Amino acid sequence: MKTIVIAALTLAAAVGGASLCSNATPRAFQDPEPQGKGKEDHAPDSVLESHMHGIEDALHALRRSLKDPAKSADSLASIAKLQTDAVVAKSELPRMLPHVPEAERAAFVVEYRREMVRLLEASLKLESAVLDGKPEPIQAAFEALRSMEDPAHDRFTEEEK
Repeated sequence: MKTIVIAALTLAAAVGGASLCSNATPRAFQDPEPQGKGKEDHAPDSVLESHMHGIEDALHALRRSLKDPAKSADSLASIAKLQTDAVVAKSELPRMLPHVPEAERAAFVVEYRREMVRLLEASLKLESAVLDGKPEPIQAAFEALRSMEDPAHDRFTEEEK
């Protein structure tokens, strides 16, 4: 647990002091205007979407680099990028929040943040496995991390019509 706290604090410092305080007002409440125009230009619509794209990009890079033990430095860099994006993203609000009944919104945000904490924990397990250099635990940790994506997207995002 101490390792997770230290890693989270280190990542917070790396992203410019991202708040780890639960009393912080999420940026989505502070700046509701979209930053991008939509799918045509692939610009993110929000800070959250931008960091989620960063997480996806890191996962794609990991899929390639983890196959080659000589690319462990690349893998570790991708993991660090994923962790940095996850720390920022966990302080944002999920896309589905406006569709959640008012009385359930606080619990929904807590559930989202817990899912993001689980993502960070899974990324730390992958990082540890890469540092150990053993292929089977690396693959298992990567699959565990990837398996989180679809259920989380189903729960916290809204498909665009």
